[in-house]
Amino acid sequence: MFQKADEQYLLGKLGMNEVVLFLGAGFSSEAKNIDGMQIPIGDQFSKMLWNFLGYDGDYDYTPLNTMFEAFIESPKKLDDKKHLINQTFTISDFPDSYLSIAKIPWFKIYTI
Repeated sequence: MFQKADEQYLLGKLGMNEVVLFLGAGFSSEAKNIDGMQIPIGDQFSKMLWNFLGYDGDYDYTPLNTMFEAFIESPKKLDDKKHLINQTFTISDFPDSYLSIAKIPWFKIYTI
């Protein structure tokens, strides 16, 4: 994939703090939240929202954006919504490999 010249170019740009890192949602999936559970992604979080909202039946794979809109618009208490988000996405533990990424002088880091 990379030629030696490409590698040297990228390393030079990293050294000058000119590289942007873009991480997808799956990057955090190995981290654990304050409940000791892995951070949910995609359908996993949609299913959590489905259960939180109290829908009947098994989760039907409604897309995450639709489930999140229903979550926002639901009459559930704001404190309950905040609690779910905080419990689900507050990180308590993560693999050591994440530290190696933090050591690099990225110009910016974006994530979704």
